[in-house]
Amino acid sequence: MFKRPYVLAIVCFLMIPAVSVLAAMLINSINPEIAAGHSNYERNYRLLSLAKNLSMLAVLLVKWACGF
Repeated sequence: MFKRPYVLAIVCFLMIPAVSVLAAMLINSINPEIAAGHSNYERNYRLLSLAKNLSMLAVLLVKWACGF
């Protein structure tokens, strides 16, 4: 039977495309422009933009971790 590190490596390798697709859907769903029309437009826009950028960074780190 396969050793545990080999199985873990195969699972991580196969997770890379799935993580990429799901992350793209998540990142595209965060739209800072929905803050338009609110009284705190600038603050809400910055917070949503920050959330989008941090989620992109988190996805990059997860994909990087799956690569190793």
